[in-house]
Amino acid sequence: MSDKEVGNLDPSWDDWLVIETLGFTDGIEPTVVARGDQKRQFTRLNRQPGPVKVKETVSKVVAEVVAKGEPVVEPTSGFGPDVGVAACGVPIFGPEAVVYGVQVWVGLVTATPPPPESVGTFEFDVERQVTKHGPGHDEQILGLQDDSDTRTLQEIWKHFDRFDDEEAYREYLDSLAADEFESGHEFAAEIYLTSADGVHRRIQMSVRSKKTTAGRRILGLLHDTTEGEKPHSMSDRQIARAATQLAAQDADSGIAQIDLNTGIVFEWLKTPPAPFDQWEKQNPEFDIRTTKTLADARAAIQSGSIKSDTITATLRFPGDDDSWKLADLTISAIGEADHQQERTIRVAMIQIGHPCSSLPAGMW
Repeated sequence: MSDKEVGNLDPSWDDWLVIETLGFTDGIEPTVVARGDQKRQFTRLNRQPGPVKVKETVSKVVAEVVAKGEPVVEPTSGFGPDVGVAACGVPIFGPEAVVYGVQVWVGLVTATPPPPESVGTFEFDVERQVTKHGPGHDEQILGLQDDSDTRTLQEIWKHFDRFDDEEAYREYLDSLAADEFESGHEFAAEIYLTSADGVHRRIQMSVRSKKTTAGRRILGLLHDTTEGEKPHSMSDRQIARAATQLAAQDADSGIAQIDLNTGIVFEWLKTPPAPFDQWEKQNPEFDIRTTKTLADARAAIQSGSIKSDTITATLRFPGDDDSWKLADLTISAIGEADHQQERTIRVAMIQIGHPCSSLPAGMW
């Protein structure tokens, strides 16, 4: 479009650009992950439509917002000498007030921009298997009101209804846990969920890996793109939850999905009995013997050597005041290994039950 043609139009954008800056400190160029509720796949800023001067201004605004941690307004040109246009940038804050992204809108200086997109943020600690959320995320995305500083995956994933790229995301987690890639490795997926307050949402997740001296992390944006989305039908995940609840409703046990490679418990399909129901919000600590026995059991099931294994585990939760507990843990494979195709079993069910009393005082 020529400058003459542009000058005859209102150049104000209808939507905000959602730009991730998750790899900014590692020298990775910010990219566009959405325009309004329309997703983009980590698209470079210079590939966006519009005058070159506007794109240069947008890049400048993004850098300034990241550096200052506050909104920035910068005049721009490219729409003719008599057209007053500015680029506005607002930060998307992650945990601990770090800027994870920037929303940018360009328009006439006399125009009122539309409301910014609803974007949450998170940081996942791969070693500790806990997630920190940015401001507003828990209320806006998950509908939670308890102001918890950290959450386990089980606490979050139980809200998921449909996650078509779940297997690919598990592989992404595996690769990061195994140090197979450096900071900045990207991943994007669409997730359908039902929040704690009963609202159906469609979320576009955009993440990058981050390796720090404190360990491996996944930094992410969660963009609520629900508006205009038709209500989603019953998913396989919902059916599986309902079936599991019915099958196990009389059993004194909890049932969850576990990744055999990493040992991450992703979601409790049936809440464990007390006192092990704490596992829904806090990951337990296992004693040395249990840690090794669990790892051996996972490896054997993953290779297809055995289909199931039951161990007596010694564990405790944060705040238990050194009170160790005994529990029976049963891990059962989902699917079959295929040695000819070098395919191992990836996911299993873990069952916890038969709570025993705490170990005798002085045993540890």
